[in-house]
Amino acid sequence: NPGGWGVEQSLFFESGDNSYMQEIQGAGTGQSFSFSFWILRRNVSTAEGWVVNGSPSGSAGYPDYIRFESGDTLRYRIYSKGKDITTTATFSDVTVWYNVVANYDGSSGAVKLYVNGTEVGSSTGVSSGGSYFNDTGAGNLLDLMHSGSGGNNAYGYLAEFIKVDNQVLGPTEFGYDD
Repeated sequence: NPGGWGVEQSLFFESGDNSYMQEIQGAGTGQSFSFSFWILRRNVSTAEGWVVNGSPSGSAGYPDYIRFESGDTLRYRIYSKGKDITTTATFSDVTVWYNVVANYDGSSGAVKLYVNGTEVGSSTGVSSGGSYFNDTGAGNLLDLMHSGSGGNNAYGYLAEFIKVDNQVLGPTEFGYDD
């Protein structure tokens, strides 16, 4: 608990020691999905800070991700769907927990990104292709606090990471700020 910033059941990731989590995903529907997580950044305004990365099995690629950009904006990209949102708002306060919710609606092609309950970006329009966040082919990688290639890992605390298959959920479906 460096600096006393952690909360119960949060995980601290230090980019310098290349700490991260990785899951080999089972088969999802590939159509709709939602993410929710809390993050407390401990290093800002540097290189990208990768929070979530979905890549093909056996490859450390960058197709789909949620990351902080070097200017402290937040970017949500689903490469195979042609979706790419970068916020205009910045998130550089290292004393504040941010709740990030991101979703994709496979039937409409809509993508939405929320921070602390406020929509900060969206994209519409149907597109083809799978998604490495939730592909129908099992074996794709889901990395937390890691780029997939080992560089620019996010530095800070991560808590209550939730991934939901086949549902498009907004911030109110995941609870409340206490």
